[in-house]
Amino acid sequence: MRPSIPSFVLRAQESGDRFFLEGLFVSLSPPCDLRCVFCSHSGENVPRDQAEDFPLDEIFESLNGAYPLLARKDFFIGGDEPMHFSGLLKLVAYARQLGFKKIELFTASMRLAERSFLGDLVSAGVNRFNIPFYGPTARVHDAVVRTPGSFRALTKGLGFLSRCKRAGVEIVPHTLLINSNADVFSRTVDRASLYSTSSLVQVWFFEPQSHSRAEYERFVLPPDRLKSCLSSSSHHCRFLGYPFCFIPSWARRIAKPWMKNNLRREVLWVAPEKINLINGLPYHQRCPEKYPACAGCSWRSRCRGVHPAYIDIFGKSCLGFPRQAS
Repeated sequence: MRPSIPSFVLRAQESGDRFFLEGLFVSLSPPCDLRCVFCSHSGENVPRDQAEDFPLDEIFESLNGAYPLLARKDFFIGGDEPMHFSGLLKLVAYARQLGFKKIELFTASMRLAERSFLGDLVSAGVNRFNIPFYGPTARVHDAVVRTPGSFRALTKGLGFLSRCKRAGVEIVPHTLLINSNADVFSRTVDRASLYSTSSLVQVWFFEPQSHSRAEYERFVLPPDRLKSCLSSSSHHCRFLGYPFCFIPSWARRIAKPWMKNNLRREVLWVAPEKINLINGLPYHQRCPEKYPACAGCSWRSRCRGVHPAYIDIFGKSCLGFPRQAS
């Protein structure tokens, strides 16, 4: 089955302008073995032998179709829990053989404790691991993922991967800031930064997928508290998905030419269950009717903004830049 190539990719291919095709993301959907409180897919732990697989031949065909379109040969593997995809090692080896330079795996699985499997992944070609840290201790982290022993598996795996840094393996910790871990956010970032190859921790913006008031009130911090928490550890953080007006020291960060360039980059996305390539544009640019202009600042064309439900609950006063920055 041929992958469906979006029109903007075809236009780029015809014009030869491929600079913004930054990488390829493959989303695999075997069931996750964690039950994170904020995840819409969370349910009971699913036995590994019940994990759903996708035909490798179709995924390989998608990779073959996408590879020539990429300016940077970066390959990202994520989804519900890719560590339970039975063909993961073959997929990584094929991507490496195809020519991908960076192969990044997003995982939170209990399989992080399996050092032999981590060794096999590194040998196959994974050279970057993106791993969540939801708390500085087992008590906080395990409560967020609702899986006892997860923090122990996490730190055990990170200990092994840290010893692989000499072989070129990178570790990229990330976290989410929600009500249940806000009080220890600074400690979480400090602990996670100890494992990070660059000493930086990715802090992802969180909005409930249901966009219901109950979910926002349960998980999402009020803007003032959110900004306060972010400022407390900004020297260790790389903010992803946040509206620009939430980012500490936003003026200095946005003024940098590399930041402006990053905002124009795209990542191709492959969903094997559909075998589709879709663009990686911010959601509000793909669906402008669902993400109307929040405060109408001059950065709106590049900023992700927030969902209307966020504005309904917290109001517009928290959004936008000071007048002199617009």
